[in-house]
Amino acid sequence: MLHQRVLTALILIGVVLALIFHAPGWVFQLSFALIAWLGMWEWLRLVGVTRLPVLAGWMLIGSLLLAGAYYAPWFAVVSLATDHRKR
Repeated sequence: MLHQRVLTALILIGVVLALIFHAPGWVFQLSFALIAWLGMWEWLRLVGVTRLPVLAGWMLIGSLLLAGAYYAPWFAVVSLATDHRKR
């Protein structure tokens, strides 16, 4: 199992370095958005969101946040800096 993880990590390190240093900007941005979207999907499944309408709604919200961060970079800073927890 460890052998497979190390091999996967080495391959992904090569892919990430190629994306950072050799890919056009739009390819890097699309790759980042895809990785973020897959991460959102995995996180929602881990926290127990299983109903498709709820899952689709959260994925839509996450996609809108990604689009907002792309088209208005200040949006990402404001959304991360705002504390939405009730005290």
